[in-house]
Amino acid sequence: MVSKNQYRRHFIETYKSGTEGEMGKMAVTIFSAAALAESQRILERTNEGRQEVKLKSVRFGRKHTMNRKLIIAMRDQGIGATEITEMTKHMQITRSTVYKVIDETKENL
Repeated sequence: MVSKNQYRRHFIETYKSGTEGEMGKMAVTIFSAAALAESQRILERTNEGRQEVKLKSVRFGRKHTMNRKLIIAMRDQGIGATEITEMTKHMQITRSTVYKVIDETKENL
């Protein structure tokens, strides 16, 4: 009579080689092909969903919290970037963002 432990040990020793033999290489190839097919199916479903949502005119991305016109208007009034940053903290706009907006407006002039 063969106990469960003996059978388990025999199974592990028989298939211990993993990917070394031809059978192991074939198994890895099959698993990788299945994984690739599944990732392609996920990508297709995701893209189909995006296209449906775009047809409904839904905007993608995070909502804008920054009002560029407000920053530019403050700058035109002579308010410095540091003061603008202090004023826009409640809108969670960082100093680097304020400087970026100011630099973009300088480039467009």
